[in-house]
Amino acid sequence: QRGCTTKGKLTVYEETEIYPIPDDKFTEYPKQFRKTLTNLVELHYERFQGYGGCGVLVNRYQILTASHYVPIDGRIKIVNKKHGSLTDINDSQKNDNADIAIISLKTPINDAYSLKFYEEDIVNGLKIAYLGFNKAGDLKFEQGRIIEVDWKNGAQVFRDNIPTKFGNSGGVLVEYETGHIIGVRAYLQHQGSPSG
Repeated sequence: QRGCTTKGKLTVYEETEIYPIPDDKFTEYPKQFRKTLTNLVELHYERFQGYGGCGVLVNRYQILTASHYVPIDGRIKIVNKKHGSLTDINDSQKNDNADIAIISLKTPINDAYSLKFYEEDIVNGLKIAYLGFNKAGDLKFEQGRIIEVDWKNGAQVFRDNIPTKFGNSGGVLVEYETGHIIGVRAYLQHQGSPSG
C-alpha cells in the first residue's frame, strides 16, 4: 500500500451479543466464497448514528475495509455473524488516497480463516463477485465484471458493473473462479460505476 498512510486509535462503544451462525450457513453459495462470507464484518461508527459499512477479516488479526468509514480516532462497533462483537481493537491504518484501511485486533480470532489475495493481473472483463452487506445488515452477493483498470495515487484501482448502494463500502471484491480477494468496495472519484 503506497501513498499517505495515517494511523489512529479506535475504541469500542458497544458490544453486541448474537447467536453464532452455524458452519454450514453458506452452503447455498459456491464453495470458493464460503470462507470469505464467514469472515465478513459489519462496521458501526458512533459518529454515523451507529452505521458504517462492512469489511472482512483477512486473517486472525486484521480487518480490510474502506478508509472513508474509518475514523482516525473514534468509537466503533465491529460485528461478525459468527464471532459476535470484536472488541479488542489495537489500531487502524488507512490510506485515504486509495480509500483502503486495515483495522488491527489485539486478540486473534482463532477460528477466523486466513484469506488469499488474487495474484494475477486484474484486467478488463475479469469475472468477479461482491460479498458484503447492505445498509440493513443483510448479506449481499452479486456477480459482475471489471470494466476499467487504472492507477490512482500509486494504487491500482478498477471499476466494475456491480450495482452499489449506500452501506456497501468496504465489502470485498473477489475473483469469481478462485474466490481470492482483489479489492474492497471503495469511493473514488470516477464517473458512473463503482470502484474497487
